[in-house]
Amino acid sequence: MVKIFGEMKNEKSLAILLFAWSLFSYSYFFHFHDRWPNPNETTRLYSSISMAEDGEFFIDRQIIKYGVIWDRAEYKGRLYSDKAPGLSLMAVIPLAILHKVSSFFGHDPSFALKHWLARFFCVILPSALFSSLLFLYLRRFLADPFQRAGLIFIYTTGTLACTFSTLFFGHQTAAVLLFTAFVLLEGERTADPSGAVEKHWNPWLRAGLGGFLLGLAAITEYPVIIAGFAIFVFSLVVRKQRAPMLLTVAAGLVPVFAWLAYNKACFDSPFSLGYSHLDNPGFAAVHKSGLLGVGLPNIVAFAGSIFGPKRGLLFFSPVCIFGFIGFFHLWKAGWKQIAIIAGIVCLVFLWIASSFGYWIGGDVVGPRHLTPLIPFLMIPMAAFLESTSRGRSKTGMILFTATAAVSIGMTATSSIPFPFFFTPLVNPFRDMALALWSDGIFPYNPGRFLGLKGIYSAIPYLLVFFAFAVFCFSWLVKKRITIICRALPLVCLWFAIVINILPSGITEENRGNNYRLKTVYSPAGEDLLSLRLADSRKIDEDTAKILAAQGKTAEALEASRWMK
Repeated sequence: MVKIFGEMKNEKSLAILLFAWSLFSYSYFFHFHDRWPNPNETTRLYSSISMAEDGEFFIDRQIIKYGVIWDRAEYKGRLYSDKAPGLSLMAVIPLAILHKVSSFFGHDPSFALKHWLARFFCVILPSALFSSLLFLYLRRFLADPFQRAGLIFIYTTGTLACTFSTLFFGHQTAAVLLFTAFVLLEGERTADPSGAVEKHWNPWLRAGLGGFLLGLAAITEYPVIIAGFAIFVFSLVVRKQRAPMLLTVAAGLVPVFAWLAYNKACFDSPFSLGYSHLDNPGFAAVHKSGLLGVGLPNIVAFAGSIFGPKRGLLFFSPVCIFGFIGFFHLWKAGWKQIAIIAGIVCLVFLWIASSFGYWIGGDVVGPRHLTPLIPFLMIPMAAFLESTSRGRSKTGMILFTATAAVSIGMTATSSIPFPFFFTPLVNPFRDMALALWSDGIFPYNPGRFLGLKGIYSAIPYLLVFFAFAVFCFSWLVKKRITIICRALPLVCLWFAIVINILPSGITEENRGNNYRLKTVYSPAGEDLLSLRLADSRKIDEDTAKILAAQGKTAEALEASRWMK
């Protein structure tokens, strides 16, 4: 009894610790680029602000007030967000509260505050809570709570979750909604070995909430629809009580009907999407092929999304290979039904990523369309760890530890300074991520409020990060330091290849973009941050004038070099 109580105490303490770590990690750096806004984030935020403040669906006022973006739809002379509206609808509540409070005090909040608020409540906080849920759920497949905590640390810092839990994109929120719905609808005991979920959660309530989350996930990222349908069918098969599934359907239709009403209000038809009215001819051409840009798989998109140095899943997060390998261990351990549904979900997203016309996904880190796949890969990865930890051979654990360290190094290093890799770069990790670290370019963070600049502003984060990493990796390998020692040469070999052997492909245009980013966003250049710059030539001209006025002739000449 004492042992069981101690185990449960560890479970709860570690779950709270992982939540605290995730919240700290995801919220420490604020990627806000007033002069270099990401269109995917901005168009969603414009839509949220319009609904919260003006009661309108079109974003014309926001474009006039805050600036032009090109991820947009045009219909009858009005401009709208072209994205699935789920994330924008979720952000209406916190933004409406902010608007009411600020109006009462006669204050107009900054765009940065609105951006932070929407991102925190709709992406960061749900993702941090989800890390604890995932930790508890995986207990069925990996018994050791400390080893499981190490696995969740890898998830939060070494996968696509690390990148997209910090941005106002829909992918991570859709992943959280989809997997949480899966946990609720699966129909078996989920997190607590004592059956607390079955005991305290009414099956009707679980079915209704699961259905609602499935519907919300579907209107947040459209590719989730197919995976969501597979999960619904799976829940029909495995659940002992079928009647609650009627409530699942009814609850799932609530967000769907809200989505249909949104489409009707914007485009005069409930089945007319923003992607059908794209204002950008290039984007419109991509989305006209196949179904919303998704057609038959092609080898270029598959290789680029999985292996390529530009966006490859296994290039930036090679530990994910053990997720795929883990399906064998999951099946062998007797979790056949879980292996089937998790495998189907993974195949769905692999098909979408390898058949999308614009597979590179724009200026981002990694294959963003595969983000909802990652939580489902953690299930077989946990099964792999459980099997490997019990075996005598250390080879599997050494390889897993090495790829985990590489994944954290690649993904966190890429995501922290500027998680929007320029599309033309062949090796963006070396030619952009490491270059930004070298130049001391970091986004807004608490360290700057302490008077720290450049890389020094990241020191508080890095101290917590390395301390937590030491604990988690020691838990992961069960304090067998020899495994870490044997993994280190493999880690060094990986980075030596990536940095010194892989081709660069960097052009003068790429160097110019890196330079502009440094001059207009670097925390070290506080005197340049007041500029509101409309285009790259204006960036170069104004930067050159300011530097020349300060007597910095060499720097002014460098700025003028990049004028278009």
